[in-house]
Amino acid sequence: MGALAGLVARGLVAPDWAEALAPVDDRIAAMGEFLRNELRAGRSYLPQGDHVFRAGFIDDPYVKGLASKEWYDNKKNKFFDSITFIGPYPSKVEKASRKKIDHQL
Repeated sequence: MGALAGLVARGLVAPDWAEALAPVDDRIAAMGEFLRNELRAGRSYLPQGDHVFRAGFIDDPYVKGLASKEWYDNKKNKFFDSITFIGPYPSKVEKASRKKIDHQL
């Protein structure tokens, strides 16, 4: 069983993504082995396991109709350009907009 088949079986990768990534299955397997070796050596990596944030358009017929070379073309596709995470700790400085909301409550 290839790396992608195992990930699909565990519900970690959608079958259509596994099909698209099939040409690089051996590289994905090598990355998994590298990360497992890092853990065995006492080194962790971020993000680990369930702490991965996934964003995408699920079962979007528009995206499925695009050629693979158009997937990341922002003139032809709608995809996330960036996502910013703050945390997991609360900010030390309260933003003015938040103060305004708290004041109104």
